[in-house]
Amino acid sequence: MDADLFLKQEVEFSSPARLRFLLIQKAAGLCDVIQKQWDCGQQAESIQWIIRVQDILSELLDGVQQNGSALSSTVSDLY
Repeated sequence: MDADLFLKQEVEFSSPARLRFLLIQKAAGLCDVIQKQWDCGQQAESIQWIIRVQDILSELLDGVQQNGSALSSTVSDLY
């Protein structure tokens, strides 16, 4: 329970940059889980996590303003 409370407080009081970092960190952790499942031959079990990573990436991309600037293009390419 303490971990859930900590995470909730972290999300509620974090800056937008910190929230993006938390999303990237979560996606990277899920990619590790996916890799381990694939290594164990559990591809079917990893589908839910693949979808979650796609959701996170979509969320991150939605926050990028597509105004044609070099910065927005670089950030989109990074995600």
